[in-house]
Amino acid sequence: MAHAVSILIADAMVAFLNALTLSHPFTAERKYVPSYALEDLAAIRVPVVPRTLEQEMADRSRVDETYAIDVGILKHLNCSDDQVEAAADPLMLFTQQLAEALRNQRTLSLTGGAVAAWTGLVNDPLYIPEHLTTMRQFTSVLTTTWKVVR
Repeated sequence: MAHAVSILIADAMVAFLNALTLSHPFTAERKYVPSYALEDLAAIRVPVVPRTLEQEMADRSRVDETYAIDVGILKHLNCSDDQVEAAADPLMLFTQQLAEALRNQRTLSLTGGAVAAWTGLVNDPLYIPEHLTTMRQFTSVLTTTWKVVR
């Protein structure tokens, strides 16, 4: 079955992320809508979500396609107000580790033989303060960009 290139990139990212060993155990999964109940966030959740596509002519017969794929880092912090920093600090490090691993992964081999080349990463927001204050949920988003020439 044929898949959209954005899905192929997201699936390749999930496979890459799930092969990593970082400071905390996690499982990445491709999602369209990364919505979780707080009780489902006792462990770190890492949803991978296709976000945008930009296209430009590469030459007369090929198109440069730039895909943005979001990687979320979500976890419920079971702590009091005065323990938020101590609970969130390790998740900030985990987010940094994910960002570094993605930065160092220069290409992704896609099903069908295409290759996606890493072109950038933005960590915005570093975390969402409203989620910490209202739900005790750590939320960070890494937006990665990948180029495919077809």
